[in-house]
Amino acid sequence: MDPPSLLWRKAAALGSLWASAEIVLGSFLHNARIPFGGHLLTALGIMLMTGGRRLWPEPGLLWRSALVCAAMKSISPSAFIIGPMLAISIEGFLMEAALRVLGEGAVGCLTGGVIAMIWTFLQPFLRQFLFYGPDAALLYAQGWRQIAQWSGFAGASLWTPALSLLAANAVLGAAAAAAGMRLGRWERENGEPRKETKPSALPPPVGGSPAPASRFPSPEQGGRPPFLTILHVALVILAMAATQRLPMPWLLLGTGLYTGWGLSRQTLVFKRLRRPGLWAGIVGAALLAGLILGKPSLGLRMGLRALLLTVGFACVSEELRHSALIGLLERHGGALFIDTVRRAFRTFPGLLSSLPTGREMARRPMNSLRRMLAQAPALLDDLDR
Repeated sequence: MDPPSLLWRKAAALGSLWASAEIVLGSFLHNARIPFGGHLLTALGIMLMTGGRRLWPEPGLLWRSALVCAAMKSISPSAFIIGPMLAISIEGFLMEAALRVLGEGAVGCLTGGVIAMIWTFLQPFLRQFLFYGPDAALLYAQGWRQIAQWSGFAGASLWTPALSLLAANAVLGAAAAAAGMRLGRWERENGEPRKETKPSALPPPVGGSPAPASRFPSPEQGGRPPFLTILHVALVILAMAATQRLPMPWLLLGTGLYTGWGLSRQTLVFKRLRRPGLWAGIVGAALLAGLILGKPSLGLRMGLRALLLTVGFACVSEELRHSALIGLLERHGGALFIDTVRRAFRTFPGLLSSLPTGREMARRPMNSLRRMLAQAPALLDDLDR
C-alpha cells in the first residue's frame, strides 16, 4: 500500500505526540489527584497544536491531528471513550477554524487557544445538561440563588460565577497558545533540518513489545455487525427525547430492562456502573433536585435519565471498539485516514518510551514540550517507513 499523503503523515506525527502526552501526563495527574487535570491536558494540546502549526504551517494540519489523537484514545481502558474523543476532535476543529478565519499570525493562534479552552470549560456543563436534562439548568439557577442569599450576595447575577470562570479559562487558553507559538518558533529556528535518509531517532519498544492494538479491525478481521451500534445510538437518542415525557412506571421499567441487557452483554457497562463516583453523582443530583426544587419525583427522573444515558454511551463505546463500521469507512473514502492511524499506532511504543515522565512534564512543561516537538521530524520519517 502506498504511504498516506504528506499532510496526513505530519498530522499523524503531531497527533501521536499529542495522544502519548495525554496518556503520560494524564496518568500522572490522575494518580496525583491534581485538580483541573482536564484543563491542563487541554493547555498541553493547545501548545502542541500551535507549536506544530508553526513548525509545519499547512492548512488542515490541526483538525487532522486531532482526529488521529482522538482515534488513538480508543486504546484507553476507560468505559466512556466517546467524550474524550469528541472533545479532542472539537478542539482541533476550533483551532483550525480560528486560523482559517483570522490568519496564521498571533491573532489567529491566540483566538484559537481561547476558544479551545473555553470549549473545555463548557463541556462539563453541556454533559450535565445532556445527562440530567433541561432541569439541570433550573437546578443550577435555584441553587445559585440560595448560595448567593446565604453568602450575602443576594443581588448577584446568575451569570457572575460562569463569566468569571469563562474569563479565567480564556486567559489560560491564550497563555497556552502563546507558549506554543514560542515553541514552534524555537523548533523552526534551532531544530535540525529533516533528511529523508536520517535514521529513526526514536528508540524501539522496550522489550520488543508490539504496538498497542488500535481497536480498528482490519478488513480481514471483520468485526461485529454495525446493527448493534446503530441500535444503541438510536436508544440513546430516544432516551434523551422521551425521559421527560414517559410516565414514571414506564421509565423505571425501561431503565431496568436496558441496564440489565447492557450488563449481560457489555463489559464496559459493568466497569462504568461499579464506580462509586457515578452513583454519588446520580444520587447527589436526585437529592439536590428534591431539596432545592422541592420535587423528589423530578430528582428521581433526572437520576434515571443519567443512568440510562450512562449505560447507552458505554454500550456505544464497547460496540465502536469492535464494530465493522471501521471496515465500511475504509471501503468508502476513509482508507487514507485509517491507514494513517494504523501507521501511527506502530510508532506508539517507541514514542511512549522516549517521552519525559508525567512528573517532569508537570514541573518543566516548556522544556518537556520542546523535547517532544523536536522529535516530530524523526517521527515523520518513521511514518514514511
